[in-house]
Amino acid sequence: MLYMKKKFVTGILTLAMAVGMSSSAYADDIKRVQEIEPNFSFAKATNFTIVDYVILDGEMSSDSDFDYFRFQAPKTGTFSIDCGILQDVPAGDLEVLLYSKTGAVLKSKKLNSRNELRFEYQLTKDEVYYIGVESMYSKPFEYTIDFEAK
Repeated sequence: MLYMKKKFVTGILTLAMAVGMSSSAYADDIKRVQEIEPNFSFAKATNFTIVDYVILDGEMSSDSDFDYFRFQAPKTGTFSIDCGILQDVPAGDLEVLLYSKTGAVLKSKKLNSRNELRFEYQLTKDEVYYIGVESMYSKPFEYTIDFEAK
């Protein structure tokens, strides 16, 4: 019986992966970008180019850690930012900010009590922007930011 359950679960997972990978969103349209340390300032920001869907991976090492990512908008339109973390981080102890190239804060959002942090913003083609990630939590944790053109 246990063998049958394992075979069934394996079959379901294989099917789910096959269906998911056949979708155009999972083919060539996703780009993963790992932060490059040090990236604690605009001058040292991790650069990335935008495709339809970008996943930014990073790690916060302390309650005074800042990570910055730099990009140029490929088109004018609405883009969404959705930050995910696997660890339990207290509400308000993580903030994601969107900056203009001059350093003006265009939008910011803090982690809520459900460990969610999402927002949308209208970007202008060819403008340079920065995404800042700030930790106020004393323990290290990893995060991902899903960045998507709408």
